[in-house]
Amino acid sequence: MPSSPTRDRSKHPSTPSFLFGPTCPANEHQDMRFLTKRGYEFGEVSSAMQKAIRRGDTRLAGYWALELWASGYGNYVWKRLLTVSAEDCWGILTQEVKALHDGYALVNANVPAKQAKGRIFISKAVILLCAAKKNRDADHLQNFVYDQCAGLDADKLAADLQKAGREVRYFPVDASQTLLETACAGAEDDDCEATGIKADISSPMHMLLAADAAEAPRLLIMSGNTLGGFDPLDQVKHLADAMHAGDILIIDAQIDNGEGNSVTPAQARFSFSPLASVGLCMDDGEIRSERKPDARKEGMTLLATRFHAGRDLTMSYAGRSVSIVRGERVFLNLRYLFTEEAFLWILTGHAELRVVAKLPSTDGRFLTAVCIK
Repeated sequence: MPSSPTRDRSKHPSTPSFLFGPTCPANEHQDMRFLTKRGYEFGEVSSAMQKAIRRGDTRLAGYWALELWASGYGNYVWKRLLTVSAEDCWGILTQEVKALHDGYALVNANVPAKQAKGRIFISKAVILLCAAKKNRDADHLQNFVYDQCAGLDADKLAADLQKAGREVRYFPVDASQTLLETACAGAEDDDCEATGIKADISSPMHMLLAADAAEAPRLLIMSGNTLGGFDPLDQVKHLADAMHAGDILIIDAQIDNGEGNSVTPAQARFSFSPLASVGLCMDDGEIRSERKPDARKEGMTLLATRFHAGRDLTMSYAGRSVSIVRGERVFLNLRYLFTEEAFLWILTGHAELRVVAKLPSTDGRFLTAVCIK
């Protein structure tokens, strides 16, 4: 397999049109991969740029955007930035990015593609996108409203529904693509019709859009102490607002058993995963948890998990190195624990739901509540 770039676009229809970056063979059984100027994979750089914009990380987003531009993918960068402005940002930001693109095109009029200049316009566009308020309503509109109704005839749909009676459907909602795909695959194994919805369930808008995917009565499930991963007072209110008469909510919480700040080996491995991805190992320090009572309600405890470095360390990611001195703490995650009384008050006294059943786990660590409105 040749190591030089090919000019046959029929073999690589998804790559930018005006200039190709270098390629290298992954192995004799795989297609050639496109690399950027500094040796990164094209697809990974493109994805990292958009994710950095979503997180408002201007420095990282700018680095990846300019890496693509310097590698000859200038046209692609602009197409991606314009798409991000419509897909991830609130307001009429697209016209500002378009104006910067027009300026870039004017500067490069009659300039050979390999001699393109004006990267300042790309830098400005990245800064605007990172600073913009984030909003994915346009993406939700096309996916939740239009795509789910593709090819439906209203009269035929009504007749089919009336004939079929009440149909059971499953709508898993998650911010994790992996967990979402796992849920859909499990439903498929059980011959259950499922429509996965990728959403940030801490957003009231996302919660309402997900809930409106099906008509009442509906069964809503929030398990695995998902409630403890957010502000529980806000989250349960969003849930209650999305419920209608006839809906059933099954929700659980991790019960505070008073075992102090102990971390199980499984919890330590889960919390350590992000650090393992940047080159650290469990022997480099210690995972500790710190408890802090929430003053808003007795029985709600916030558990903060941190990594305490046992020696001087270096983390490596995206071509950068970050030093951690011995004794420095790295924040990993937060989660809430509840007494049984506090958990039930959140559901009944705060969210004004009615608990019709309580199901404790066999080990006493979790309590599941079945609620109606």
